[in-house]
Amino acid sequence: MDFPEDLCGLGSDQALPTVPPPRYGLVIHPGALGDLILTLPLIRFLRLTLNLDRVDVMGRAERLAVLDGRSDAGQVLCLESANLHRLFQPHDQFDLSRDDPLVQRFVPYEVIITFLGEAGGDFERNLAYTASITHCAEIVSLPVRPPEGSPLHAAEFYIRQVSDHYHLGWLDTEALFSTPLMRPAPEDSQVGNRLISGQAPQLAGKPIVIHPGSGGSHKCWPMENFCEIAARLGERGAAVLFLLGPAETERWERSVIEQLTPLGAVVCGLDLPEVAALLSSCLAYLGNDSGISHLAAALDVPTAVVFGPSTPRQWRPLGRNVKVVAVGESDAVGQASWPAVGDVLKALGSG
Repeated sequence: MDFPEDLCGLGSDQALPTVPPPRYGLVIHPGALGDLILTLPLIRFLRLTLNLDRVDVMGRAERLAVLDGRSDAGQVLCLESANLHRLFQPHDQFDLSRDDPLVQRFVPYEVIITFLGEAGGDFERNLAYTASITHCAEIVSLPVRPPEGSPLHAAEFYIRQVSDHYHLGWLDTEALFSTPLMRPAPEDSQVGNRLISGQAPQLAGKPIVIHPGSGGSHKCWPMENFCEIAARLGERGAAVLFLLGPAETERWERSVIEQLTPLGAVVCGLDLPEVAALLSSCLAYLGNDSGISHLAAALDVPTAVVFGPSTPRQWRPLGRNVKVVAVGESDAVGQASWPAVGDVLKALGSG
């Protein structure tokens, strides 16, 4: 059947409107969980300011899984299977054919932010060459750590570097942090409740989760302080759950873990998506400067974080319900100055 022109809105000599192809970006980050979470504001910034339809993330597989379906990140890509080590070859010895799998890996992206390599180095130059075989892509290399003494939080530092690269001028970044950086996956509530009832059946109600470890042992508040916190919470009728990861179970003596069991349930051996589900089902969270603390804060869990040797100004977890407890910088011999138990209890709302 022929349709009248006035119903179509198009004359016979008019072309159908074309839909522009989607625009994709990529963030390459090989770092730990906390550092990876601090790139989420950058991903939000890239989508908003550069009008990207999707920003994918390439990193370590065991850390990326927790972002999938819980953040603004698009596809999560395994760094280990990408063969990016080839990009560290000397640039004058580097060459690829058009059908090389490494070339095809970067075809979708017009913006690539990399925390591997350094600006002007072999990795960046080889990455730019690889992308240029099929299209023109903007490559921006960022350092993982802000310069010593920088007044900016690490997440703001990343955004500022990209903003300066694109000559965007001054930016108000508050809107990027006004909503949670992560959200529970649809199944997290059910999974979290099942984990609590299955691994800690003695708990009644939502627990306060305490993660007394960290990837760096020097960042850990003394264990006796966490034990005192748990004892005081228990006296007030709160359910306490100690969450331990591989760093704790591999590093600590069994006797250290055993001193926790009279004070609350002890849960070990969870993968990161299970940890996210557990945190989404808890009443509040207490921990050190660690990746799990960043995860709790990003999920909008009421969070108290104890800082000693590291700098909250640059590395505090980001979230609307985060309280950082610290007393200042480390002393001259590198020993951390730790906050008192009472101050941490107040931050938890239990002081």
